[in-house]
Amino acid sequence: MASVIQRALGMHQKYGPGLSRDPRVRSLLDDYGQAIAQTGQLTQDLGIPAFCMACATRDGVCCFAGVERRYDEYLLLINLLLGAPAAWEKSAGPTCYFCGPQGCTLLAKHSFCHNFFCAEIKQALGGAGMAAINRQVGLELSCQWELERVLLPWLWAREKQDL
Repeated sequence: MASVIQRALGMHQKYGPGLSRDPRVRSLLDDYGQAIAQTGQLTQDLGIPAFCMACATRDGVCCFAGVERRYDEYLLLINLLLGAPAAWEKSAGPTCYFCGPQGCTLLAKHSFCHNFFCAEIKQALGGAGMAAINRQVGLELSCQWELERVLLPWLWAREKQDL
């Protein structure tokens, strides 16, 4: 994981200013940030964090060790571009590398992390609540995809020039 984080930090240092000035990338980052905020608000409104915190106290955390391997340097770069703190350190216990004392330290999350809901949450939210959160997560992941569709070729072109 350390090498993936180092690559993301290196790309952010080298290409972050140019990415932030690119109007198309900036617009997509703004849209994605808004979608992330809307997902976070809906998650709060539905009471999902209370279930997760209660589960974590019973050592049933779903942010299991190894799930961080789903993250590549590009998704971590997006987190940095969105303003996520780069103080990523492995927390104690059998949890995801990015799971901190207050929960996930990432803003941009992998689809797995967005689409896993335990049976307890599913039951509590019911059909309507699950439909609402799944719809919002879908919108967020669509924004992520749109951003990656522009960001990755932008980066690859610059990296090719640097060779």
